[in-house]
Amino acid sequence: MLRLAIVSALNLASQTAIGDGVVHTNAGGKDNQLNMHIELAVDFDKIFFGEHTQSTGTMTIGTITVKTSSNSTMVMTVGDGSVSMVNHVIARSEVTGQPPQPAQEHCMKCEVEHAKAPADVKACLAALAGDLKPSTTKGGFDGYEEDMAIPGGSTSKATLFMDGEGLLHEIASETVVHVPNQPNVTTTFDIPLTPKAGSPDEAHFAVDPAWKCEAPPTGAQCPAPPPTAPPQMLQVYKCFVSALERAQARDIVV
Repeated sequence: MLRLAIVSALNLASQTAIGDGVVHTNAGGKDNQLNMHIELAVDFDKIFFGEHTQSTGTMTIGTITVKTSSNSTMVMTVGDGSVSMVNHVIARSEVTGQPPQPAQEHCMKCEVEHAKAPADVKACLAALAGDLKPSTTKGGFDGYEEDMAIPGGSTSKATLFMDGEGLLHEIASETVVHVPNQPNVTTTFDIPLTPKAGSPDEAHFAVDPAWKCEAPPTGAQCPAPPPTAPPQMLQVYKCFVSALERAQARDIVV
């Protein structure tokens, strides 16, 4: 939702943006790295949004080496008076001297009712876009920044760099997780992207029928943005539902 909020800045440009970079995680002075591939797709006519990330890395702890890999997919689509959201993650790890572990797979799928029609969502987002102002510039691109406080004293900041046509060229992120009685865990990345204007390939919004998706732990409700969410994110959420207080979610049987 955050990236969709910022991508709606300037022009509502349907696009696909793909890039590769390195994620740094630092806890107590030790830097661990993951290679990340990211694909973002947004169709502002259909109001489809998709994000896919792949990450791989190796971490050494004394004489033990841990190899990890993960694939994460998020798809949001609007249609038939509802918003459908799917989050799927599959992760694998391999530890020196230990037998291979089975992959860990999780999938959440839910639906928010009382959704506006795609044309109305687009009009609302376009109205919001006119009020957005860049907070920084880099390499000729405007940077749009959002800060979010996370319960427990943690923080998250993301900056998206876009050109005058509304195409996304770079994502920078910093998340600081507060751990009681331990050093904070800081995760950062700065990933350049290659955008392509136009309606994305439908494959970016595909949901594999083999995924065994369940309702979220909130009790068959899609989580609404928390009260601490940036005002811009809450405004975008309201663009999707007829009335915020009526936005209820129901489980989808898969």
